[in-house]
Amino acid sequence: MALANRLPGQQTAGSRLELVQEASKLVSDFPYTGGGLAAFPGLYSRYILLIPSVFFRYSHNLFLDVALEQGLLGLIALLAILGAGLFFQLQRTQSESDRTTMKLLHWAILGGLLVLVLHGLVDDALYSNRQGSLLFALPGLSMAAGQTAGLPPDQVVSRRGR
Repeated sequence: MALANRLPGQQTAGSRLELVQEASKLVSDFPYTGGGLAAFPGLYSRYILLIPSVFFRYSHNLFLDVALEQGLLGLIALLAILGAGLFFQLQRTQSESDRTTMKLLHWAILGGLLVLVLHGLVDDALYSNRQGSLLFALPGLSMAAGQTAGLPPDQVVSRRGR
């Protein structure tokens, strides 16, 4: 608990854990459709805190926010996208046929995906604001890097020109 209290932000770990526990109760109210995009502040304030004004803007947990706002199917879709990116990068980092520069790129993408998933457990930096599309940048880069991984450099250039 003391280590979790060192996380950045005004809230302590106790309040963050309490926030996650209470917000997870809201997921069962909207399991299929979710509460709607950017619905967390209103739902949490009205139904958990019973106050008419916004108290927390997001739950400090990426996966809980997605489950609450987009439903369990939205959470499954996000986990599938992130899981596929991690799976493909793990395979590509163990491949023997890649050039050194491509192998470095695969390791960098894998590291970024791991940070995204682990950071998503304690904060929601990309989903709860305008940079939401950046959440899919690393999985997209993971798929794009795999398309050109086994090709010689002259074919990669000619593929981009089409």
